[in-house]
Amino acid sequence: MKWLVLSGLGMAGLAAASIVVVAGAATQGVAVQDYQFVDGTSGNATTTITAGDTVLWTWTGVDVHTVENSGGSETFVSGLPVSTGTFSHTFNTPGTYNYVCGVHGPTMAGTVIVNTRAVATDTPAPQPTNTPVPEPSNTPDATNTAGPAPTSTTVPPAVTNVAPTSTPAAVAAAPAARPSGAALPATGSGSASGAGGLRLAAALVFVSGLLAVAGAALVRSRRSA
Repeated sequence: MKWLVLSGLGMAGLAAASIVVVAGAATQGVAVQDYQFVDGTSGNATTTITAGDTVLWTWTGVDVHTVENSGGSETFVSGLPVSTGTFSHTFNTPGTYNYVCGVHGPTMAGTVIVNTRAVATDTPAPQPTNTPVPEPSNTPDATNTAGPAPTSTTVPPAVTNVAPTSTPAAVAAAPAARPSGAALPATGSGSASGAGGLRLAAALVFVSGLLAVAGAALVRSRRSA
């Protein structure tokens, strides 16, 4: 009994494994009319599908017919000739399949073209990007900018070189008074002695003027220096 149960489970597993689910598979209808096959899409005897699709033949005529393939990697036969009913076949292998009616032969023929199914690629959804939020920066409230310290410029007092005033010494001392009682030697006439005194006085005045001019020039040179 246990073996039978296990065998049943094993068969069920094999049956489940043999089921192939094709995403997006479709069924294409073909009418089996008297002496011709008519595709529901193309309107003629050629049916174009994709691998994994199914072709469904439906008998619509009065005469009896069959569906039998005459070429291709897959074999399909509807069975005994009938005038009503349906027959279907799922095409999993891409290629071209020619078929005929077993009763009428090549005069009643059709073609099934099976194209390769594009494999759907799962495109991962873009992940959200975590953009870091900038943290607030600690900005000081006020910036105490100290101005430059005042520069104390000491201006030296102007030095005025004042040349000392040189007071020329007395050019000559006045001649001492002669004693009243002494008699001068007589050197000439009275007029000659008077003229000599005048010349001496003029010479003294001239020398005094020269000394004054020289002193003034010395003072001006020191001041300009």
